[in-house]
Amino acid sequence: MDLRNLDIRLLYTLDAIHRTGSLTMAAQQLHLSQPAISHTLRQLRDIFSDPLFVRTATGMTPTPKATALAGKIRHIEAFLQQELSAELPFSPAALDTCYTLCMNDVSELVLLPVIVNWLRDAAPHSQLQTMSLSAPEIPTALDRGEVDLAIGPYPDLKRAALNSTPLYRRGFMALVSSRHPRITGDALTLDQFQSEPQMKASFANLSEELFDRFVRANQLRRNVVLTVPHALSVMSVVQKSELIAIVPVAVGRYFRQFNTVRALPLAFDGFELPFTEISAYWSKRFDNDPRNRWLREFVVDTFSEPQSGTG
Repeated sequence: MDLRNLDIRLLYTLDAIHRTGSLTMAAQQLHLSQPAISHTLRQLRDIFSDPLFVRTATGMTPTPKATALAGKIRHIEAFLQQELSAELPFSPAALDTCYTLCMNDVSELVLLPVIVNWLRDAAPHSQLQTMSLSAPEIPTALDRGEVDLAIGPYPDLKRAALNSTPLYRRGFMALVSSRHPRITGDALTLDQFQSEPQMKASFANLSEELFDRFVRANQLRRNVVLTVPHALSVMSVVQKSELIAIVPVAVGRYFRQFNTVRALPLAFDGFELPFTEISAYWSKRFDNDPRNRWLREFVVDTFSEPQSGTG
């Protein structure tokens, strides 16, 4: 193959089909017609002597050759982006882009309002969207550029080929109704924790799992009568019932602004309480990309705290 005759736009098309798994979606991303994408795919198949993508029930499934090429193309894209960006001044005020953050519902609740207000002021032509992914899905999404930054308690990502920086540590609190007939003190005691009926929310990641491990490891009793998959209903259930909820400190501090609930520290004398570490993660491919660097520098500068405590 004579690489001098290879149009780089063909490679961008291959990458778009690989990322989306769809000729239609690839055409939309590249602002091309679907017939143009189909024509380009035929050219690519001739150049590389491989089908590259096979139509299946789940979309355009890549062959091993296409997957290998896609990885190399992304490195080429990152190199070109880095080199070209170095020649151009970065102007947030003129930036017209859509940032994608991977966050759990707790991070959205606490951090997202701050990020939205900052972006609207600093880059008024840009947009922001969030998504929730499982930890194994995040490295690929970051490396493909589908996600710019992941923010949350994802300890497994520390083993991935990603860059990261810790932001803060947080423990847990108890959320109780302001009218709870039995819990009237300034903290939740261990006896109250083991005897009172509880609701449990997963918060879309490892927070609840971490607290469950603490309960099991210390052979504590927990009277869970309601389990929900997210944080949305915690406030409404707790304020109108006698159920208590163990929530991350950030959630407790947010909800205590409403006078219908109280957020109490856990007074478990003799026990070392667990905590979650919130970190920011990004792909090494975009380490020097001005667009990505600008976003993550704001997140780190705004939310990072000393790592000595868990309050």
